[in-house]
Amino acid sequence: MKKSIIFTCAIFLAVSAFIFQGCKKDDTAPLVEVKGDNPFVVYLGVNYVDPGAAASDDKDGDISKGITTSGTVNINRVGSYVVTYSVADKSGNKGEATRTFNVKNHAEFMAGNYMVHQVWEIAIPGQADTSDFMETITIDSTVNDKIWFSKFANIDGLAIPVYGEYLSGSLSVNNQHVMVGTPAVEHFFNLGSSPYVVAAGFTLNFKDIIGNTTHTCHDTYVRQ
Repeated sequence: MKKSIIFTCAIFLAVSAFIFQGCKKDDTAPLVEVKGDNPFVVYLGVNYVDPGAAASDDKDGDISKGITTSGTVNINRVGSYVVTYSVADKSGNKGEATRTFNVKNHAEFMAGNYMVHQVWEIAIPGQADTSDFMETITIDSTVNDKIWFSKFANIDGLAIPVYGEYLSGSLSVNNQHVMVGTPAVEHFFNLGSSPYVVAAGFTLNFKDIIGNTTHTCHDTYVRQ
């Protein structure tokens, strides 16, 4: 009789332990991991493919198909944007991961302060002048490869800043009419270019036409 009671108790304890283990609450959140680069670089105006994320759960296994995303990336404006990847397992435990998307201007490396040495040639043989000045280049926040000059051609009081375009390693300044000073005087900057642009600096050649007078300029930019 005593052995029977002991055996019955042992069975009861074993069954209880099994039930307890089987009913143990699942409170472990799924693991979510982003695929690809993080942060992820996107260039202005250029469409991209989100590499996505993967999710796994200790009970449910691979639950990547249940991932949802939130957050948007504006490819038309420079900035940092965060996208969140979220998922829940069958028990309702939630997991998430985030990725930062950095939208950049391809010409970003050109932004900064430069010391500029200018050789300014008047359209008369043998006549030229030189000057040195500080120039700040900034990037455009909505147009890729576009940059802005703070003091182009060493001219103060530009009503509208002069812009340039960096394409395939070359910098060009398209033909631009600008008004300078009071009373306003029109300057016409005629197609300037610099075929070799590096982070340390470059030389920009262009013409500054004021009325009937043409000045040929050679501006050498050295990053500070």
